[in-house]
Formats: sequence, C-alpha cells, structure tokens
Amino acid sequence: MLLGLSGCASRLNYDWDFSVILPTNPAGEGRFFYLIEGFRLTLEISLLSIVFGIIVGLLLAFLGLSRFTIKISHLDLKVYVLFQLFIRAYLEVIRDLPVFVLLLWAYFAMPILTPFDIGPWQAVIFTLSIIASAYFSEIFRAGIESIDRGHIEAARSLGMSGWQTMRRIILPQAVRRVLPPITSEFVITVKNSALGAFVGLLELTRRAFQMNANLNLSRLAEIYLFLALEFLIILVALSRFFQWLEKKTAIP
Repeated sequence: MLLGLSGCASRLNYDWDFSVILPTNPAGEGRFFYLIEGFRLTLEISLLSIVFGIIVGLLLAFLGLSRFTIKISHLDLKVYVLFQLFIRAYLEVIRDLPVFVLLLWAYFAMPILTPFDIGPWQAVIFTLSIIASAYFSEIFRAGIESIDRGHIEAARSLGMSGWQTMRRIILPQAVRRVLPPITSEFVITVKNSALGAFVGLLELTRRAFQMNANLNLSRLAEIYLFLALEFLIILVALSRFFQWLEKKTAIP
C-alpha cells in the first residue's frame, strides 16, 4: 500500500512543462504551429461530412415520406414501400455498426472491392457523411412530420405545388424545430473526425500522436491536454453559434 501511495504522490508532483509546445521559445514555436495546423483539416472534413450528410439525409427523409406509385394498366405499384424498406435497412446497418469499424471498412475494404482509389481523406469524409446522413434523415423526418397538417392544406389551397409547400412552408418550420438535435449531430461529427488519425489523416489528433513520438513520449500530458483544448475551442464555438441561431430563428 505504501508503495502504491508513493507512486500516486509522484504522479501528483508531475512537473508540467508547456514550453515544449508553446511559442515562448524557438523549439516550442515550431511544435505549436505544427499542432494548430491540424485545425484546418479537422474543420474541413467535419464541415464537408456535415454538408454531405445533410444532403443525403434530406433525400432519405423525402423518399421515406413520399407516396410514389407507378400505375401499370389497372395496377398501382407502391414504389414508396421499396424506398421505406431500403431506408430502414440503411439506417439499421449504419446506426448499429461502430464508427471505427465503418472507417476501417471504407479505408481498407472499399479500394479492394471497388475501382476507386480511396485515401485517408476520402475514407474519413465518406464514413462520417453516411453516419451523419442516417441521423439527419431521422431528424428531418421527425421535423417534417411535426408540422401541422393545416399549414399544408392552407398552402395547397393557395395553389402551391408540393415542392413549393415543402420549400416555403414545411422545411423552414421543421428546421427551426430540429435545431437542437442538428447541433448535437454537428458536435458528434467533429468528435468522430479524431478517428481519422488511425488511418493516417494529419488532423489534430494525428499531429498530437506524431508530436509525442518526436518527444519520445516525454510530454504526453501536456500534448494531450493541448489537444483537448483544441477540440474544446471548436465545439464550444459551434455550440455558441447554434445557441445564437436558435434565438435568432425562434418564433416570438
């Protein structure tokens, strides 16, 4: 027990030294700018994944809510049933598999099974996009279904087409109502971007790994604390932006 307590005491007396990664000396300056250079790639893959996720998610939500039928002779083929079965299977698979497993499959298996040359950048964006699309699809579907039917009937009575009703009446209200879950999905996507480090993508986390290797693991605590602060800066700024957006778009 005494040995264990002495070990804990030695850890509590850890000699912090942030000068190795801060621009207060020549060596720290180079390391500091190397670490923060990962901001660009982390933000880039996060934003692109979110944009693609929203586009695919909206498409899935529209298909899931559609009542598309094909009339052949006296038969009405309910094509929308096939859409719903496909979407249900897609959501089940994507939401049940771990993000890291999907990333490994995209990076290692897809280049073997497809003619595409997929690098770390493409694999990470593909993985984060399909995961985000599965959740955005359900978020948008719930938002659209929450709109009062009377608003839709009023738009139709004014002569609006289905697309005009969706664009001018339904979607603006639906997006306002689902801003909190959209914010959560944005935050999750930024967090998941750290997994890109394991396929060689030079984002924030990978740069921290490399910096630790260059320093022979002598300053793990400082570098990983700095990494945590980098992600906090992104996520706190993102949360504050969406809080402002919620207030700005709130219906008085």
